[in-house]
Amino acid sequence: MFRYKAIYNGKKISGHINADDSHEAQQKLFKKELLITSLFPLTMKKRGIILLKKELFIFTSELVKLLQAGLSLFEVLITLEEKYRGHRAHPLLLDLQEKIKEGRHFSEALRGHPNSFDNLYISMIENAEKTGALTKALQELQNLLEKRQVLKKKCLAAIIYPSLLASFSFVVLAILLFYVIPTLSELFEGRAIHPFTAFILSVSRWANQMKGALAASVALFIIGGGYVIFSGKGKKTFSPISSHFPVVKDLFIKIALAKFCREGASLLSGSVPFLQAIRLSKASMIHPELEKIIEMAANKVEEGGKFSEILREAPLIPPLVTRLISIAEEGGNLPVMLLHIASLYEDEVEKDLTRLTQVLQPALLLFIGFIVGFVLLSILIPLTDVNSFLNT
Repeated sequence: MFRYKAIYNGKKISGHINADDSHEAQQKLFKKELLITSLFPLTMKKRGIILLKKELFIFTSELVKLLQAGLSLFEVLITLEEKYRGHRAHPLLLDLQEKIKEGRHFSEALRGHPNSFDNLYISMIENAEKTGALTKALQELQNLLEKRQVLKKKCLAAIIYPSLLASFSFVVLAILLFYVIPTLSELFEGRAIHPFTAFILSVSRWANQMKGALAASVALFIIGGGYVIFSGKGKKTFSPISSHFPVVKDLFIKIALAKFCREGASLLSGSVPFLQAIRLSKASMIHPELEKIIEMAANKVEEGGKFSEILREAPLIPPLVTRLISIAEEGGNLPVMLLHIASLYEDEVEKDLTRLTQVLQPALLLFIGFIVGFVLLSILIPLTDVNSFLNT
């Protein structure tokens, strides 16, 4: 694969071309009547395009639709490569197409892009290739990615409005402390003032003296919050801290179990072996304590233990989960039961997020009202002392 820059009809153009070597690439470009100005091989570093979660879902959905239309995998990749020419993901599609053309398995081609396709995705494709059920596996992955996006959107929606209210509270407080109160402070110089007023004036003076440190603290808080919300490592770092807050602790456990059960069900439905499925699924939990429990359970299952009985010994695993898994093990329908558990906890997460939002909204509004009211009261009290102004 080569990246080229050329001139065509007096215009500068660029693109990619597939060829065995640079000489063949030049010949192909000459046939297109292009004046080549730059031609170089597309290295793996340059190919290392990372598909966003939304892009991965769209890619998987299009694979499913085209395979269902009767196209072969290679024809599907050619179609997508032509569609996404000029898109930033185009080199990735070219690389997949090239490897399939060389006779490699699709899972092997995907493994060359670990930042876009995780182990779960690759494992499902690999097992599907053995059973000849690639389209079905991609449908499972499509559903799984869709559920991931839905759960993520619900969590973000619950965070956005309280965050906006908190930001508004901070802006109002900053305006009062840095602009309003300093302009009024001259009115109270040399006068005996109420303790409320004295407190607000001292806080305003301190805030103005510490502007730089406060700005740095706010910036660090915003960066840290973004790291915790959007980074897997950040979530794992925050997870042990969240265990000290009962509401957040239960919510994180439910989210982790919903992810584990849904991904475990998808892997088992895709004929992935049980131990491999639960080990791959635990990586999606982003909860170090629960991941340790699942890994310990997997190790004991290898020694002949029963999965549900091992989980029953872990206090963080709800009794409902172990009871339903035990019933599924006896009935031989574990993938179906895991899907039921996932749906159950996804519904509970949505209800908990709704309740949490309903509590946070009035609490933040009361906080704003209290702060603004306290500051205004501290300023108005001395202004109502007419005698004091007349004497001055």
